[in-house]
Amino acid sequence: MKKAHINWSTYMSPEHVDQLRKGWKNDERVTNGTLSKEQAIEIDFKLQRALNDDLTVSIKQFDQPTASTLKLISIVKETQTLYGINPLCRSGEEINILNITHVTIE
Repeated sequence: MKKAHINWSTYMSPEHVDQLRKGWKNDERVTNGTLSKEQAIEIDFKLQRALNDDLTVSIKQFDQPTASTLKLISIVKETQTLYGINPLCRSGEEINILNITHVTIE
């Protein structure tokens, strides 16, 4: 006997659907934890490559639901800070390196 799959969103108001979607986005957040050594090496490699080759990167951070897109300017290891410019709005941003969970070169 097979159970039928019910699409519950057809029975819900648009407000409830929006609340569920916001809840799912919040669930995608990463809580502050420890990266493995391999993950840290991979992130460092991608950041150095993006800085040397003038590439744009997408950076996910702890407790941030969306990624930041940046063109890197500098990485200051002493203060563990990354400086970059958002290419869409041309605003400067700084990110603590310890908060980075994932880097994608675009």
